Amino acid sequence: MEKILRPVVFEYLSVTSYLQDLYKFRKSNEKKFSYERWSQELGIGNRSFIRFVVTGKKKLSQKMLNQLAELVFSEEKEREYFAYLARFSQAKDGKEKDLYGRKLMEMVRNAVSPTHIPINSGLVSDPLLPQVLSVFGYSDLRVTRDSLRKIFPVEESLLDGAIELLEKMKLIAKHSDESGPFWISEVQSYWVPDGFGSLDLVRYHSTALKTALEAFSRPKEERRYKSLILPMTHDEFVAFNSLLDGFASEQISRLNTKSCAGKRVYQANFNVHSVSNEIVE
Repeated sequence: MEKILRPVVFEYLSVTSYLQDLYKFRKSNEKKFSYERWSQELGIGNRSFIRFVVTGKKKLSQKMLNQLAELVFSEEKEREYFAYLARFSQAKDGKEKDLYGRKLMEMVRNAVSPTHIPINSGLVSDPLLPQVLSVFGYSDLRVTRDSLRKIFPVEESLLDGAIELLEKMKLIAKHSDESGPFWISEVQSYWVPDGFGSLDLVRYHSTALKTALEAFSRPKEERRYKSLILPMTHDEFVAFNSLLDGFASEQISRLNTKSCAGKRVYQANFNVHSVSNEIVE
């Protein structure tokens, strides 16, 4: 039987999903654990109430939220995230949900410090490298040469070269067992700084744009193209890019799940540039 891991609250956007996984974890590790015992720990007389909360049939009260936070979490940032998670999950309207959702994404970004990768490391010399790196670290995927060949429809030599380069950069590590060699990620998240004039970045974006054009013939379910024409001042342009960076970070945090089953690797390219001279009155 596969061992159930303790759920990490920062990986959830639903308070009921988190509580359900927490119950399963404790049930698998504590033979006598039950809703009745959980109710006793929380000082709740009605054992059915905690079950209704976990299954989403009842809302989590502020009192129970505080009791659960104190019982389950050892760090203040976890308790704070759990409180916002409950508010987000039980929001009355879209405006309130958006408010708490933004706070959750901000906390997730602050909870994980990305690894800095130098612009000249070689990671952005070919879009295939970060694409391949993106599938490492999932609990339900054993990364081997064969599994990568099934995921990425490229020549085997290119995948072998990608594995070799990622190993040299110490972004992945090779392990072996009775089933053969496999690789695991050495970084949880990373960022590559911008580098004006970098030849690697020029090649990266050139190849990415070429791939995007080639994808035009793919089924609509697998690709989307969107374009905006926006007259902006310089300050508005700076603000627009800042919001775009925030949006990208939120999506990375939102989609950072433990399972990759049923997923595809998508690449989103954000290209913003002027197409006119400055407008003068």
